[in-house]
Amino acid sequence: MSDASPDRVELLVVSHLAETRKMMESHLRHRFTIATAADEAEALRLLFEGAPDLVIVEYRLSDRSESGRNGLDVVAQAKDIAPRAIYILLVDEIDLGEAVHAKGNGDVDHWISRPWDAHKLCVNLQDARGKLSAR
Repeated sequence: MSDASPDRVELLVVSHLAETRKMMESHLRHRFTIATAADEAEALRLLFEGAPDLVIVEYRLSDRSESGRNGLDVVAQAKDIAPRAIYILLVDEIDLGEAVHAKGNGDVDHWISRPWDAHKLCVNLQDARGKLSAR
């Protein structure tokens, strides 16, 4: 991931759910250059290889959060590597309060809640895409 043309924005999707990664790739590949990561380590490796323009991070990194870490922890580390990227938190309804709080604190730029649909996702990403030029 590096220096995307103005027409092709680079997107990194971080989710432990293979279905989420596949669905986002399927819905967004015509508008974005997409990389996916199944976990925190893979996401950080991809970020070191080249900073994406947009990063979508799953709030819950796994079904069993043994480490106590969540997507906001990944975002905090990612911002050190790719500070100009737009960060979007993907949350379940139960975590909506966390998303609102994180956006209010400036930890993330946007949040998307499940169940998400392709149209809302594209609208949110187009809005985020518009903010890239301001950074």
